[in-house]
Amino acid sequence: MGRWAEKFVGLAARGKHPCWLLVRQVWEEQLRFHMPSYEEADAYKAISENEGMFFEVPRGQEKPYDAVLMKGMFPHIGVVVAKGQVLHVPIGEHSRVEDFRDVKIERIMRGPWEARHAL
Repeated sequence: MGRWAEKFVGLAARGKHPCWLLVRQVWEEQLRFHMPSYEEADAYKAISENEGMFFEVPRGQEKPYDAVLMKGMFPHIGVVVAKGQVLHVPIGEHSRVEDFRDVKIERIMRGPWEARHAL
């Protein structure tokens, strides 16, 4: 796991969309990249409303800080920690890092920070 991610592991879920709040917090603290809170929306809406800023990345080419959109009962998002690992927080639980094999990945998206940061 990337050392930067250690401070985000074990955080309690908060808010209506805890997974989106966690991803936003990581991006803001680690990359100085800001996204609106979308308190009444889910992560899929947040990404789709800013579609021009993000582009899809094939599985296996993910890099730290990429967004991982997952399938499930609710729209869910996490952030890549290292190749094959995602940091996320399920509703009502604490944030954790899991292997890609343990989650149902729908898409991996990279944001505009790629041009500003050498990762």
